[in-house]
Amino acid sequence: MTMLLNSAVVRIRTASGRVVGAGFLVGERQVLTCAHVVAQAFGITANTLDPPQGKVYLDFPLVAPEQRVTALVTAWQPTLTDGSGDVAGLELETIPPDGVQAVQLIVAGDVWGHCFRAFGFPDRLDNGVWASGQMLGPEATGWIQIEDVKQTGYFITPGFSGGPVWDEQLVGVVGMTVAADTRQGVRSAFIIPTDLLVATWPKLAPYSLDINSVEYLQAQLAILEDAQQNASNPRRFQPKIDDLRETIREWKERVEKQQQRIADGLTAQRQRMIETAESYDAQNRIRIIGRLPQGVVNHFKDRDQEQRTLKQLLTEPTTRLVSVIGHGGMGKTALACKVLRDLEQYRWPHTDDNLPIDGIVYLSTRTSGINLERLFLDCAKMLGGEQEKRINAIWTNPQIDTEDKILHLLEALSDGRYVILLDNLDDLLDNDGKILDQDLDMFFEHSLTTVSGARLLATTRIAMAFKREVMRYDQQVKLLEGLPIDDGIALLRELDPNAEYGLQDAPREQLAKAVSLVHGVPRALEVIAGILAHDPFASLSEILVQFFEQEDVISNLIEENYKRLDNNARRVIEALAVFRRPVPPLAVDYLLEPFFPGLDVPGILRRLTRTNIVSVDRTTKTVALHPIDQDYAYSQLLEKETNKSSYARQALERRVADYYAHLYTPPETWQTINDLEPQLAEFEHCIRAEDYARAGRVLNLIDPDYLYLWGHYARLVEMREGLMGRLTNPRLCMSNLGRLGIAYYTLGHKVERAIKLLEESLSTARELGDRQSESIWLGYLGHAYRDLGQTERAVKVYGKALIIARELGNRQDEVAWLGNLGLTYRNLGDTERSVEFLEQALTIAREIDDLLGQGANLSRLGSAYHNLGQIEKAVKFHGEALAIARNTGDRQREGISLVTLGDAHCALGQVQRAIKLYEESLVIFREIGDRWEEERDLGNLGNAYCALGQVERAIKLYEEALKIAQEIGHSRGQSFQLLGLGQTLLTTQKLAEARQYCEEALALGMAEISYQAALVLGTILLHQGNPAAGNTFADATARCQVMLEKTPGLYKPRYVLAAALVGQAVCDSRWMEEDERANLLGSAMDEYRLALENCTAPGVVHDALRDLEMIRAAGVVGLEPALALLESA
Repeated sequence: MTMLLNSAVVRIRTASGRVVGAGFLVGERQVLTCAHVVAQAFGITANTLDPPQGKVYLDFPLVAPEQRVTALVTAWQPTLTDGSGDVAGLELETIPPDGVQAVQLIVAGDVWGHCFRAFGFPDRLDNGVWASGQMLGPEATGWIQIEDVKQTGYFITPGFSGGPVWDEQLVGVVGMTVAADTRQGVRSAFIIPTDLLVATWPKLAPYSLDINSVEYLQAQLAILEDAQQNASNPRRFQPKIDDLRETIREWKERVEKQQQRIADGLTAQRQRMIETAESYDAQNRIRIIGRLPQGVVNHFKDRDQEQRTLKQLLTEPTTRLVSVIGHGGMGKTALACKVLRDLEQYRWPHTDDNLPIDGIVYLSTRTSGINLERLFLDCAKMLGGEQEKRINAIWTNPQIDTEDKILHLLEALSDGRYVILLDNLDDLLDNDGKILDQDLDMFFEHSLTTVSGARLLATTRIAMAFKREVMRYDQQVKLLEGLPIDDGIALLRELDPNAEYGLQDAPREQLAKAVSLVHGVPRALEVIAGILAHDPFASLSEILVQFFEQEDVISNLIEENYKRLDNNARRVIEALAVFRRPVPPLAVDYLLEPFFPGLDVPGILRRLTRTNIVSVDRTTKTVALHPIDQDYAYSQLLEKETNKSSYARQALERRVADYYAHLYTPPETWQTINDLEPQLAEFEHCIRAEDYARAGRVLNLIDPDYLYLWGHYARLVEMREGLMGRLTNPRLCMSNLGRLGIAYYTLGHKVERAIKLLEESLSTARELGDRQSESIWLGYLGHAYRDLGQTERAVKVYGKALIIARELGNRQDEVAWLGNLGLTYRNLGDTERSVEFLEQALTIAREIDDLLGQGANLSRLGSAYHNLGQIEKAVKFHGEALAIARNTGDRQREGISLVTLGDAHCALGQVQRAIKLYEESLVIFREIGDRWEEERDLGNLGNAYCALGQVERAIKLYEEALKIAQEIGHSRGQSFQLLGLGQTLLTTQKLAEARQYCEEALALGMAEISYQAALVLGTILLHQGNPAAGNTFADATARCQVMLEKTPGLYKPRYVLAAALVGQAVCDSRWMEEDERANLLGSAMDEYRLALENCTAPGVVHDALRDLEMIRAAGVVGLEPALALLESA
């Protein structure tokens, strides 16, 4: 077996050829040696901080002594002041000579009494010699002491430095020779064990085997079986071979139990998720949302003044933001949560009264994450009941911009006392303290400038940077100092409850020194206790010596604690670091199983929780790491897999994604975004694993029918933008482009970008011959073109989409494109053509039982028939659409159907009935935060009250609606409300104001409203005696004729046309001649007769009479024939 070592031994030389020490090959090109050996080769001091530049010269003396090779220094830890360190990693510039083979590194635990052999190059023995002896235990630096127990032969001397140390019992290299005691009569030396070597140079991890792993057992079995075959007495190997086979069998049993434990755990976890979703009752508000970051108040000490300050600030009505600022490990989160835990129990600093706290939301970047969506959803859940429904509806409404959504949320939180914890917010800040997330930044800005019942409580390592005018609202509580000495000592003793680590009985002076060493930082004190708990050979005095006067004591302690963990504990820590959030032990078990089968994860976690490395939440039965430990452990992982090992970040992230994939619940149980947490987590970890294709497939699964349908458009944009430029599969790339375009279109901004994306996806679909996708992208392009006013272009692409849908026999898409063609033709003013397409769509929707398609097209048909004057038919269609909306729970469609039904009842003259319908719909629109429909509804109420003669009430409603229309940028709505105000003010003879409103309405250029505005403006000018009245009536006439050229059956433009012709007639100079009046009114009377043929609904005729009466009110005589005609209807 010596040959296994011979082929790896390296002899290191200076550039001139002088031998300075040993090394050994541990990987394909990786050579390990001591830093001081490399320093000698370069002629520099051993404590040089920067890695030496240049070539290192070496050879393999026991295999190819004449063949020199060169290497570069790629890992460097010089000799430290405490005597530790002294490790160098080299990378060969060429492949090793033939016959050279890397040695197997063994990570061992207790090696006391094990026999060893080593090879080195003592002074003037450049060909090398062997030494042997016995290993003892570790000393303060973690190095292991070895000694020569022979009377004769060579023993370890300085020339052995950097050489491998072979353990005869474990059959592998367990460390590297680093130093020898050269005092006369002392035959002792020291080696750096493999675990410290790996911790110093993580690249070695794939080349090392833990003695507790099955790979190690199998390697040993192979060595023994090979030796047995070549031995003269093979029977002497059999007992050891049998023992190893039994051990492997036991290991396999452990693996089977672990796999069963995981399978059962996944089933139970899925069932719990289903039961949790089913048990949630949105009607009952939950006062506390989220959970305390794990374990943060278990050993809380001191901070009495800061507690009082925090509580006092949170009681003051003027407080908007409190920032707790301090370095990592200072206890920011612990302080915030201690205060909030007291407030949960209504314990305030300045009174014994139980002042209510209406709700607390716990958010952290290290648990559920912090973004605007999470803020909305959790605050909504905290409010509960109808408020929850309303806030969720506001969040998912694409017609409400982000700023208005934030204002709605803050308004909902205004009636009460709420606290929102934003923990570890520094994860979302740049180096200057600016919030990177634009939506979150906007939330903070409005929170700081708006009086609200919500107090924000943030923990962060750096202060947040705000605009100067709002900075005064950021109340900062700075944790600049750690715990006082007495509290730090009390914490250390408390961390040793059973007096096992030497802290309970340690002298006060020694404990005080420890507290001072780490500046009283609570996390650092916990780490000291953790080091003592994990390493029975460590002592507090040793730690104090080792870390005395080090600059970054906390980081160094974290690193030291990690290094002193056994390999299995490290793997568990690393697994938790990859998850980046609290998870059940099952998750860690699942993650590590393929890499370290048979690992006792539950047992390791119990040990780690007892020593404060891992915190546990007993309520949720989850475990997590402190952020500092999490960041360090994650940094120790290899980035990507190597030929030797798949244990690296990328593979671990993929495995975590697999875990979440196993937690999918049945699709029929997916009701809210909370039910998609496994899919969202899987997507997140796929991105981290750079498995973008899988991320795209996951997103396609939950986009159209779930996230999009539920209104999470902003989330979709963020996720799909994250895939842009990263997908190579043409179909996935196509779907990502198209769905991103749809999300942008639906949000109502960046419509031009949406069109570009949809056009790109359309081009790819045609290249792939994917007709179904081609139809979808064409349809959404039609939507975008229509919204930009490019209606002719919209008709064209809808037509192409319809052809493809019919080719494929996709009847649901056929319904969609027929319906949208009908809607677009209505926008073009061709109502009769619109009805043709809408009736086709409705027929097919009924045939295939498409309720959504039926509801949408019934509503559209109702509006079309209303415009054509078939009011009773309109009532029937709107009623059916309303029933479907209520049956499917579509609140927005229900509200719209109520409005259109109200419009029909207004036309029938049933104004009180219409008002009830408008008011019912207004409640819905305000509940779901639909400001577009709220504005429209308010305007319709204004029309109704104006019809009842309640002018002042009507004006207030129009003004409220106009304000909303201006805020949301709805030009058509502004035009409609301006017309209503102008029309109503005309009846009160406020002519100047009425004229201004009508001119503004005309300037907006809305064809379906401007013809009415021109008529009212003409009437106002007539009242003012303005000679421009005639031309204005002529303008109204022309506008009506354009509308009627496309659809002669439209009743409203026909009635307005008749009134405009009356206006033109009375402005004619011949009107004063009584015998000319009948001739001048002739064309108007003809239009009134045509209008009456179209529609004689009482409300419609009432409006026509009102227009005529307003012309007569200008002092016009001779209108009796027209009035009589209308009154006779």
